[in-house]
Amino acid sequence: MNIRRTFVSALAVGVVSVATAGAALATTDVEATRIAGTDRYQTSQFIAGATFEGQDVTVAVVASGESYPDALAASYLAGALDGPVVLTAKDDLSQAAFDSLTDLDVSGVIVVGGTAAVSDAVGQQIAGMGIEVDRVAGTDRFATARAIADAVPADQIGSLDGDIGRTALLASGQGFADALSGGPLAYASAFPMLLTPSNTLSDQAAASIQELGIEQVIILGGPAAVSSTVRAEVTALGVDVRRIAGNDRTATAVAIADLAVDELSFSVTHANLARGDDFADALSGSANAGEELAPILLTLTPDQLGTPTGDYFADKAETLSTIHVYGGPAAVTDSTVNAAEVQAGRTP
Repeated sequence: MNIRRTFVSALAVGVVSVATAGAALATTDVEATRIAGTDRYQTSQFIAGATFEGQDVTVAVVASGESYPDALAASYLAGALDGPVVLTAKDDLSQAAFDSLTDLDVSGVIVVGGTAAVSDAVGQQIAGMGIEVDRVAGTDRFATARAIADAVPADQIGSLDGDIGRTALLASGQGFADALSGGPLAYASAFPMLLTPSNTLSDQAAASIQELGIEQVIILGGPAAVSSTVRAEVTALGVDVRRIAGNDRTATAVAIADLAVDELSFSVTHANLARGDDFADALSGSANAGEELAPILLTLTPDQLGTPTGDYFADKAETLSTIHVYGGPAAVTDSTVNAAEVQAGRTP
């Protein structure tokens, strides 16, 4: 399912400027290409440009590149807008963010998170570019996720199973990996990303589930991330609950990718790879992956692919032909990229 949604009125439409960086790394069978800049902000710029070439982009989502909590749900809003997630520093609009908004010729920006994440000064700098600025935020990360979910009309929420009804994702707000892996699903399939503490269901998530008419909740991550107590509390709200998890963040990313491929018609010929122990590049990549209908797999560390991720590439060797790598060698080393190519080039 790929639901393309627009709920913000068309403003001015410009030409997309595309920028990618990094040489292709290739084996005989599988080509891995980096989308990377000199830092997370330029990588975000290049991902946005590479994603939206030739598309009409009206509104972009701007999020903090310094901290993750308020931005974890950003991919859902970006999908509703058919626009990118652009990262900026907290107190000053990054040059790469300025360039991205200029290149995409957006007429509107929605800043996600409060002023502790993205300051008013940044909003004023964006407004000074002649861009209309709005902010979606709550009093904390859980309330911000709720505010983002509420910003999209409830009748546009997608369903994993048409017989069950509206579907939301639920992830820990005390870590970033599982929510990042779910970002492409939130973007492409219109699943709100709700956040909760690990040990008790947040009041904000519970309120969103009830007020938005959610009938199915997909928990991302194992009991260490979202406890069995939280699952029971969600079930008590009268909704269908399903957990997608693995033994660690890389295995959970693989489980989410399998769900996306098997049940949401995501690609079996293309996949994405991002650093799993930091959030920035996968956060920017969620819109790219959502547009491509391709999952995001995570590395264990910059220089370790991780067994579950390698196994995923090996399992898809008969169909997989291309991989996007988000970020430069400091995020995912050349040897890690080559390991992914070797795995994907195997015949199972």
